[in-house]
Amino acid sequence: GPVFQKDKARLPGIIGKNSVWVPAGFYKIVIYETKEGTKAIGFEMPHKTLTGELKQYIIKIRDIEAETGLNFMSNLPAGEQDKLETVVPVGTEFLN
Repeated sequence: GPVFQKDKARLPGIIGKNSVWVPAGFYKIVIYETKEGTKAIGFEMPHKTLTGELKQYIIKIRDIEAETGLNFMSNLPAGEQDKLETVVPVGTEFLN
């Protein structure tokens, strides 16, 4: 999904006669199962040509929530939601 800057003056651009905001970046949240249980990982990428490895864009899901104002996994019990949203998984097994 899109990540917009809170400050209009810092937007990468506004296009068209209807002044459509161009996002500063984009996020992706991946939820996956491992032998240890359910894990989740967030990515945030700037709205530009990307360089480097995917792992440099890993971010806590809670940080994505703070930037977007959205609340992911709100149907889970609070403890499970906190575990998934505040921990960046050590292993990046799905990146291989």
